[in-house]
Amino acid sequence: QSMSDNSALRLNLMRRDGGVDGRDTVENSSYGVAPALAFGLETDTRLYLYSQHVRQNNIPDGGISTIGMDGFYNADARLNAGAEVDSDNFYGSSSDYEDVEADMFTVKFEHDLNDVTTLRNTSRIGKTTTDRILTGINTLSANNSSNPANWTVTRSRQLTDQENEIAANQTNLNTEFFTFGLRNTLATGVEFMRESQRTESGSTSVTKIDGANYPGMALPLANLYDPDAHDSMIKPFKTGAYSDGTTDTAAFYAFDTLHLNEQWSVNAGVRFEHYETDSKGLSLGPNQCVNNCTLTPFDLNDSGEPTSWNSGVVYKPAENISIYQ
Repeated sequence: QSMSDNSALRLNLMRRDGGVDGRDTVENSSYGVAPALAFGLETDTRLYLYSQHVRQNNIPDGGISTIGMDGFYNADARLNAGAEVDSDNFYGSSSDYEDVEADMFTVKFEHDLNDVTTLRNTSRIGKTTTDRILTGINTLSANNSSNPANWTVTRSRQLTDQENEIAANQTNLNTEFFTFGLRNTLATGVEFMRESQRTESGSTSVTKIDGANYPGMALPLANLYDPDAHDSMIKPFKTGAYSDGTTDTAAFYAFDTLHLNEQWSVNAGVRFEHYETDSKGLSLGPNQCVNNCTLTPFDLNDSGEPTSWNSGVVYKPAENISIYQ
């Protein structure tokens, strides 16, 4: 709604709560709020403030077996001849969950230097956290039986505890000018960005890490054609393994379009950037360890200065049609 002649407020709301068509137990429930403020509308200097906030509380879907579908193959001929499972089948646990929190804030400033030149600066910060326990399906077994009612599938229980953050700032200049009587549209700017991610891992099978005992145990098998979401399952526990990575990027870019006439134009662009990335943490090794695991520190880093470019031709046979090459 309008707050004054040159400012406005907008509020978007979203809500979804319910199951997923064709899937037992799976649920997707979420709500979001996205307010926006604008100042200086229809003036040379404008300021926009945006934010969005999303919350999800789901029961995630670990998928179904592909037995009986085109392309399925198993070394056991009995399974190879098996029928498809019911597409409603849920092989996870009723205690599976997925909680997501996502927040993002954006500030955009624009100033018209003249009729064809606009300076724009956009700053954004965001953070997303994901807390999930998901039960997936793995190996099929006929259990030496030709009766499909006795066939089973192993399950895995995966823990995700992840945090992602982003901070970015971009300054952009859009302008027009003429070269030998031909109109150019130029977009150029600089960009700075930091992206980071921290992930902690979990397990249900590890029994010893650096000499300490953990409650590892095998998960119950699921009946291939009649799984039970209420099977008792151990909750994945954090092992202490984690990864924490950050990437910083600084870039300069320019993109120019030369308008030959109303139908034909050519364009070209280039981007120079410098990045530095670092990842550290503790890894659980050796691979597939169960009874003799160790937490091994790691610290990896890299940097570089890649350059990318593009060029093309655009033909407009009509005002609302563009053909790119």
